[in-house]
Amino acid sequence: MKLLVLPFLFSLASNSYGFLLPINAGTREYPIFSSLDDAEDSPFAQDNLSNGVASSDISTRSKASAGLLIDGSLKRREVLAASAAVLLGPMVMEHTLTSMPPTVSEKALVALEEGDSVVRTLWLGRLAYPTLVLALEIGLFEALRENRLSKDHLGQSLDPPLPGAGHAMEALTSVLSSLGLLHIGNDERVELTEPAKMVLLKDSPYYWGHQLLAADGLMASLRRAVKLESLNHQTTKTPFQAHSNAATTSFIQSMQAHSATTAELTAVALEDILGPSSEYPATHVLDMAGGSGCFSRALTKRYQHLRVTLSDLPPVIELWRRENVGFSKRTNIDSTPADLFDERSWPRGADVILLANVIHDWSQEQCIQIAHAACSVLRQRTNRSSTKGRLILVEQLLHEDLSGPLPAALASVSMLLGDWRTGKQYSFSELQRILLDSGFDNVELGPKCGAFHHAVIASIRD
Repeated sequence: MKLLVLPFLFSLASNSYGFLLPINAGTREYPIFSSLDDAEDSPFAQDNLSNGVASSDISTRSKASAGLLIDGSLKRREVLAASAAVLLGPMVMEHTLTSMPPTVSEKALVALEEGDSVVRTLWLGRLAYPTLVLALEIGLFEALRENRLSKDHLGQSLDPPLPGAGHAMEALTSVLSSLGLLHIGNDERVELTEPAKMVLLKDSPYYWGHQLLAADGLMASLRRAVKLESLNHQTTKTPFQAHSNAATTSFIQSMQAHSATTAELTAVALEDILGPSSEYPATHVLDMAGGSGCFSRALTKRYQHLRVTLSDLPPVIELWRRENVGFSKRTNIDSTPADLFDERSWPRGADVILLANVIHDWSQEQCIQIAHAACSVLRQRTNRSSTKGRLILVEQLLHEDLSGPLPAALASVSMLLGDWRTGKQYSFSELQRILLDSGFDNVELGPKCGAFHHAVIASIRD
């Protein structure tokens, strides 16, 4: 089964997702549905189910390519969910930063989550092929031919060596382990699996390297990232430090697309923590580094008793205020500029701090600085007698041995690209250690927030 991954990755890269093209979005006007049941009853969906060519064929191939096809079959509902992702697309695109998404019904949420899962897996999957090619280029598989190596020693054993590239090696080996090509032992040493030995060592008659080494557009960025880390070139630059309105808007729109569905699912998942019937009902949430405000929106839609403060760097808050004139007055959302790394600038008074899709941007040392600031701010809240100070992280979590899952591992590889390069996805135990070291008294694994994310809940005793 694992051997199928190589022709799949090569096909995925060489086709450039061309299997999505038969849906003729340019010539056909698709209706907009508010729920999966509506989509199921539509003539469009019924046509696709009966003709066996358009939606069902496309969704089967795309879901198989995304690693979602199980036992060679797809349920009718899964086909419809993939269709719904296409059909709901125009509805999602209509909602920019200036408009409030409609309240999502429970049925529509199912379609939204499944559609998001397909697209997100394909989006992250674009990194799988160049990760494999880069591993071949730097001789990673040959270095492990006869050896079990730690991630730090692996970089030093390459030809030429890449000392100091342990962060990059962790990201690469996590993806390759998720694909079944490497095994990470309890001692955190890495070794080749038997399938990898068969198809990725140069002297094997089944060697795939000659075919795979046709690089694509992402290769230059990955090569540069690994080389720069080896040379100890680190940065904490963010897209907002250029003070360009265009750069800020572009980045926030990208993060909105990345996080909007997760925000809706997170709001549902946190019912027992934020809801009015919870043991310690929250009254005021600080959405720190909240970007587009999609989590703030989702929380205030679902929990009308909540006050939410959206906080981010000044250019982001300026964008929010400019694009949401009048909106904030109709909701319980206020906005305050602050610097994640300047505790003095953090807004005070919240009994819950939310860091959603934030921690993975930063190194362990930077995460401790952020968590320490959150802990300090929570201890200064004004309503300590009636509330419980809590920090909620929403992140994609790696397995404890860092061997996957594949989406989280690929997300770590994506953090090697661009100007950042300090971040990674963390396991629960890594986050637990960071939070406890930062002054929190208790850290628990919270509910799943959709197919990809988990909540991590840290609390303090007053």
